[in-house]
Amino acid sequence: MDYKSELSELAKNIESVIAESLDSLKLSETKNQVNSAIDHAIDEVRDALDKAGDKLDAAGSRLNQSRERSTERVQRNVERIQRRTARRQNWALAGRAGGESSYQPPRYVKQVPDISRMTPSQLLRYSQIPVSRNPAGKVSGVLCTVFGALGLGFFGIPALVFLVSMLVGDPVAEFEATTIFTTLTAGSGFLMGKGIGLRARVRRFYRYLRIINNRTYCDTREIISSQAREAKLVMKDLKAMIRLNMFREGHLDENGATLMLTDSTYQEYLRTKNLREQEARIQKEEQAMIAEDPQLAALKEAVEEGRRHVELIRKANEEIAGEEVSAKLYRLEDVTRKIFEHIQSHPQKLSEIRKFMSYYLPTTLKLVHVYCELEKQPVNGENIVNAKADIERTLDTINVAFENLLDDLFEETAMDVSTDISVLETMLAQEGLTESGFGAMKE
Repeated sequence: MDYKSELSELAKNIESVIAESLDSLKLSETKNQVNSAIDHAIDEVRDALDKAGDKLDAAGSRLNQSRERSTERVQRNVERIQRRTARRQNWALAGRAGGESSYQPPRYVKQVPDISRMTPSQLLRYSQIPVSRNPAGKVSGVLCTVFGALGLGFFGIPALVFLVSMLVGDPVAEFEATTIFTTLTAGSGFLMGKGIGLRARVRRFYRYLRIINNRTYCDTREIISSQAREAKLVMKDLKAMIRLNMFREGHLDENGATLMLTDSTYQEYLRTKNLREQEARIQKEEQAMIAEDPQLAALKEAVEEGRRHVELIRKANEEIAGEEVSAKLYRLEDVTRKIFEHIQSHPQKLSEIRKFMSYYLPTTLKLVHVYCELEKQPVNGENIVNAKADIERTLDTINVAFENLLDDLFEETAMDVSTDISVLETMLAQEGLTESGFGAMKE
């Protein structure tokens, strides 16, 4: 290496200078010693430089190897990303083309334990309905049970001792102490019983959650049938759990037949209930009006009959495959529906469609049913073809007749409109607000 040769040259120059100096002083012995020390120092420097150069070469080699490995690793990552992108593009193209990809990318699916095997904490964690994460009685029940049991042990034994002493000794002297400890013992027993009851209710709460199984509503009979308790006790339980916010959005319907677990479900129930009550009220009012007015009863009966006929025409049309006949039946259905809608708005015209209802419409419906039966026959004989053709021609005639009937129903309306227009034009002319009125004013 270059720096080695330069150092060697420098060492030789130093050696020659020192040698000349020593020769001039004629110090031969000192010269030899100095030469020996210099040679030794130069050898050590050369060895150190050789070792440092070897280390630098090794470090450079390792650096080159690391750089090559990093480059290979980056290249592999780039190739893997390119392959993944190509697969996703192929799946997207296959999906847009309407095909099904044989390979679906893996997806992570969160495993939820079976609800029948869930622990209480898992029931609360995986619950999809709003429930309390710390049900009422979960902690207080334990505390009441523990302190009640301690109180029974702490106060019960002295109470028993004082009671025995009172019986065998001086009853007056021991009465006060016996009363105090007996009262404390009874209070501890009550506290312990309360805690046991709270803990039992929490366990029933978990059982109810398993039965509900994350539904937004549940039939209370299903809960009652699964419990070895009376129905009124189960209902009392549910009401207490709702009141204590264990079911955070819980509601019972007015009959206690359904338990609703979300506010949205309860609001939907209230809307449905209001609609039913409104429909029942309207129906009751209609029945009262019909009872008082025979004409209104006749109108209601006629409108309902008309709706039945329209529905029968629609069903028959669904069974017929021919587009031309189907179009005629659509036309018939439309004009029939409009006739009855007009009669519903103008009850006084009910008498004008009596023959239409008693003969024309039933006969038309009969022809339509006959056509449907002919369509179902496996053969197309001459009689079948002729009968179908006759019915098709008759449908054209019926449609025209029904449309003329609908037009006649508007005759009075047309006359009223014509009268109103005539009166309006006359008044505008008299006020000079039309061209004829302007001419009259000028004259």
